Amino acid sequence: MQVFKLTILHLKRMISNKSVLLLTLLMPMFVMCLVTFFSGSGNNNDNTNVLYIDFVNKDNGQMGNNLIQEFKNSPNFNVYVANQADAKYRVEHNVVAEAIMIPHNFSESLKNGSEPNIQVLTLSSGNTNLIADNKINSFINENLISKQISASLKSKLPPSNNIVAELSKTVASNKIMATSQTVKKNKTNSLGNQISINLCISFMMFTVIFIVNEVIARKDDKTLKRSLSTPNSKFVLLFSIVLAFLIVGWLQVLLMIGSTTLLFKLSWGSSIPALLILFTSLILVVLGLGVLLCRLIKSRNNAPMICQMVIQISCLMGGSYMPLEFFPPVLKHVAYFMPQSWAVTALTDVVLNNKGLISILPNIGVLLLFAVAFFTAGASTIRGTLED
Repeated sequence: MQVFKLTILHLKRMISNKSVLLLTLLMPMFVMCLVTFFSGSGNNNDNTNVLYIDFVNKDNGQMGNNLIQEFKNSPNFNVYVANQADAKYRVEHNVVAEAIMIPHNFSESLKNGSEPNIQVLTLSSGNTNLIADNKINSFINENLISKQISASLKSKLPPSNNIVAELSKTVASNKIMATSQTVKKNKTNSLGNQISINLCISFMMFTVIFIVNEVIARKDDKTLKRSLSTPNSKFVLLFSIVLAFLIVGWLQVLLMIGSTTLLFKLSWGSSIPALLILFTSLILVVLGLGVLLCRLIKSRNNAPMICQMVIQISCLMGGSYMPLEFFPPVLKHVAYFMPQSWAVTALTDVVLNNKGLISILPNIGVLLLFAVAFFTAGASTIRGTLED
């Protein structure tokens, strides 16, 4: 119980600081809401030049993969292969224009000359469906016609005009049989999600400045050293401080996520355990980095400058300012050494790709390794704060 009493005392002192309340808690929430509001009308499918389509390939043969490759080779489509649950989630959240379900007997149907039954998940019918359907029809007809020509060459050849007539008849009759399912749109926007993911990670990293200032302030006023005269052990004192920092970090996260979810219906994924463990891991990374920087920073006067330099460079190199896809190959490898890159990738998987805790466990493991490394390197700072 004593740990929680000390934690509450630390929290009261931290939050009573107006700069902490404004810069660490309220400003990130306000900026996130502002950005979400202005990005509310944007999504991947607003780009008329490229259509985002998911494929669910259940085909037992090779033709399903060939169809997907046809779409990938076209500059008009951005293709992602997903399972059925993820594809439906991405359509509902308007991440993709539609999801195409390739049946298990797709290759067999084409081989036998019959029409395959393809299921399409979409928010509504429109030009997007027509463009994709025409692409599929073209693929099916090319395969059926080539098989008919091959069969005709093996048999007695009819007059050339009859061949043309038969092939034209085949093209007209072999249209895609699609079972269209219209799903209800989840009123969120993927552009807002993508921007919010990067902003959220960046704001969490900037909490390092608050942590460094707090630790140096407690070192200067010798508050913690005086606490050693009480019956409380060093472990209780340190744990109460870490717990207080964790709560402040979670207050920041809850304000950012809660405000954008309640006010703008922004989706943060469906896996609460994944978000809980991911954000806790990142808060520990931020806390560990703050402790490490306290070892290098001796004065509160130069703390903001050094902290901002470290955070700005790491956020830039880690992909929380700019997507890693735009990085040259060398910088992509450098990004692996930045915790932000692992956090952004994991949060993107949870929010946009409907992944769960199991899928992001490797990223969480790497973040925890960063946290342990930072805490270990900065351990002398904690001991010095208690003993000086």
